[in-house]
Amino acid sequence: MHSTAIEGLEEDMASVADAMEKRGLNINLPLLEGLINDFCAKKLGLETELQEIFGIKANFNSSAVISEILTRAVGITPKTTRSGRCSTSKKILQ
Repeated sequence: MHSTAIEGLEEDMASVADAMEKRGLNINLPLLEGLINDFCAKKLGLETELQEIFGIKANFNSSAVISEILTRAVGITPKTTRSGRCSTSKKILQ
């Protein structure tokens, strides 16, 4: 492309970005709230199932708890982080 074409494109993009910034985003709040409620219900169900499987009530949002479960209850020894804790990163666990 020629530099004038690029400059024209940049100007067009800048005006579109400016209009988007002024207008904002339309969010369907009832739909979003429904999705949040569905997600929370599914998460609670999964946490309850995990509590039944492992026989413990725990905070499954805690990487330290997941690390403990992996090493003690499941017998998996994942790689450790620099701090010495077991890594719970998705890449490592797959």
